[in-house]
Order: sequence, then structure tokens, then C-alpha cells
Amino acid sequence: MTKKLKDSIVKNAKTKADGKPADYADGEGLRLHVTTSGKYWHYRYRWDGKGKELSLGTYPTVSLKEARERHEEAKGLLARGINPRSYRKQMKAAKAELNSRSFQAIALEWLARSLPTWSESHAVRVQRYLEKDVFPALGVMQINEVKPADIIRVVQRVEARGAGDAARRVKQYIHQVYTYAVTLELAERNPAADIDNNIILKPRTKKHFATLTDPVKIGQLLGDMDDYQGSVVALRTMGYDNQMITSHGFRGMASSLLNELGWNPDAIERQLAHKKANQIRAAYIELSI
Repeated sequence: MTKKLKDSIVKNAKTKADGKPADYADGEGLRLHVTTSGKYWHYRYRWDGKGKELSLGTYPTVSLKEARERHEEAKGLLARGINPRSYRKQMKAAKAELNSRSFQAIALEWLARSLPTWSESHAVRVQRYLEKDVFPALGVMQINEVKPADIIRVVQRVEARGAGDAARRVKQYIHQVYTYAVTLELAERNPAADIDNNIILKPRTKKHFATLTDPVKIGQLLGDMDDYQGSVVALRTMGYDNQMITSHGFRGMASSLLNELGWNPDAIERQLAHKKANQIRAAYIELSI
């Protein structure tokens, strides 16, 4: 059938002189409906003896060529006994259902349920990691389509920027999302449960708590503490940063100094309340005796 419309006609199509909507037919039910607010492609057809209308988009977003292609698709459905409007609704519903089972959708559900039990700082941190590192890679994937290899790539990408601890946290958050999904029967299994951090990530570098071992510096510290009225947090105010000493480092300082002064090692360990004396002694004695 010869089509009636041309690109020039569509481009210059206007409403009626009195401003009322005007229709420009292309044939077989396809028409351009022009109003003062815009131009719309419609397909008119009959179903069960009743007139129906299907929207095919807005001009110029949908060109004449594209409108005709959509028109042909709709006619093909009709020829197979399928109502184009009903079919579109079913497809939208199916897509919405599919999107509701995406990793991101379920992760956001888990996040919303967890927020009341978290501190504000923890909630911000979790959300930041999900949005920055996880959603770009896994967000649009269906929850049951994600494989261990997909998660490993995400975790190793975080580690590659020098953030080993962050990589472990990201993997933990993914694991928790899947625990939530499996519990609510939104996922069949937890792919993160099969992943061993010791295999996919570099070993952590063991680091002792910062402490002081020089008797002269220890004396200076004790003097400063005696003059200052405040808590251990005040160490930072007095100029002792985390590289010099931490609150936990006081144990190391006491163990090192007392051992060097010749005190009974077992008495030292009992005072420090450590059960495994040999291990603790090895970690805390930092001076050569």
C-alpha cells in the first residue's frame, strides 16, 4: 500500500486553523496526531469488534521511518491474534519484574532494612562502596545470574587500587546481600560463599601497634600525661600521633621496658592479662635485650 506521509509533511504538520488537533494519515491505521503540545504517532486498529489505539511514540524522537517500523511490528502481532496493547502491557510488567530481581534492586532492599540498625557513618560507608564499586559491575545483572567470577573481579579491582581492607569489606557486603536474598527466596544460592579471601586477595601485612620503647621518650610521655588533664585521646593534642603510639601500644611499651629492666616475665604477662605469654612476649618485646 502506498504511504501518504513524507518527512517534509510530518515536519511541517500543524494543528487546524482554530487550534484544534489535526490528524495526518499514513495508511493502514498509522497516523500523526498533532496538537498544540506536540506530535504523536498512533496506530488505530480493531480488536473484538472494538476500535483500539496504540501509541507509537512522539515526533521528532520517533521519526517517520521508525514509526512505520513500529507500525509493522504491531500489525504483525495483530495478524497472529495478539492484541498489541495487551502485549505491550505484558512486556512492561515482565521487564518490571525482571528489574525487581536485579542485584542492585535487592541490594537496595537489604540496605533499607539494615539502616535502622547501623550507625550513620557505617551506613554511609556501605552505600558508598556499593555505588562506587559494586553497582557499576553487578547492578543490572539478575540476582541469580551473578557468578563467583563476577564477584572476584569486583573485589580484585578494589584491591588493585591499593585498598586491600576495602576489598574485603566489599566482598563482605556482597555476601550479606546474598544472605538476605537467599533467606527471602529471592536468590537460589550465595555465590560469594564459595569465595576464599586467602586465595583471591594478597595476604594482609601484619603490623604491630605503634608504641614507644626508648626510656627517655617514655619518661617524656609520662611527664606530659601527668601535666595534661584529659583522656588518652588527648595524646593527639599533646603531639603524639598514631605513628608514635596508640592506646593499645601502652601494653607493648610496658612489656618492652619491664622486660629490659629485668622484671619477672611471667609477672609481666599476668599484669598485662595475656593468656598466651610466649606469643604476646614475642610481639611486644621490641628492644634487644
